[in-house]
Amino acid sequence: MLKLAFTAGPATEHPEAGYGFGWHIAQYRGLREIWHGGNTVGFTTRIARLTDRKFTVIILTNRNEAKIAEFPHRIADWCLFAGE
Repeated sequence: MLKLAFTAGPATEHPEAGYGFGWHIAQYRGLREIWHGGNTVGFTTRIARLTDRKFTVIILTNRNEAKIAEFPHRIADWCLFAGE
């Protein structure tokens, strides 16, 4: 079931990513990235999984429309790629 959920289907508004059962499927620094984000009144969230490295970042905020889309990449850069 997870294999199906994490398989890209039709294109979305993010041309660099596919979409599989609610998850965006993309690449970051050559690694497979599975992510999802959302917001509503009072909060914004983002989860990003770099499955090749078994690395997950979860961002939770208590702000509408918080600009957090790049935070998981910044954290991955710091934790996984700092020596490069």
